Amino acid sequence: MYIYAIVALVSSFFVRSQIVVVNVILLCYSQCHALLVRQQQQQLFNILPYLGKYEDAIAVYDKILAMNPHAPNAIGRKGLVLYDVGRSAEAVTYFDRVLATEPNNTDALFYKGLALDRFSKVW
Repeated sequence: MYIYAIVALVSSFFVRSQIVVVNVILLCYSQCHALLVRQQQQQLFNILPYLGKYEDAIAVYDKILAMNPHAPNAIGRKGLVLYDVGRSAEAVTYFDRVLATEPNNTDALFYKGLALDRFSKVW
């Protein structure tokens, strides 16, 4: 009788542990899949300015920033697009936002300098 109870307990534990392992694998798969989809979308968004679709890129970055206002990559990319279309004053504000969280970000410092230079020549 005791052996049957032990066998039932062990087999029950084994089945439950298999279910847990399967659930963990499914969870990891769904999170990895979501991460890959996000990476592919981000690559697509980053291509838009190179295709000359600046306003589309700005709209996409606005949507990203609406979901996550502190996304430094999207903030910096939007600043670059604004700089590319000649909206230097707006671009400076986005580079400043990046620099507020990452003061040593050389890209933001460089492009902020370019935007300020271009903006000063306009006025």
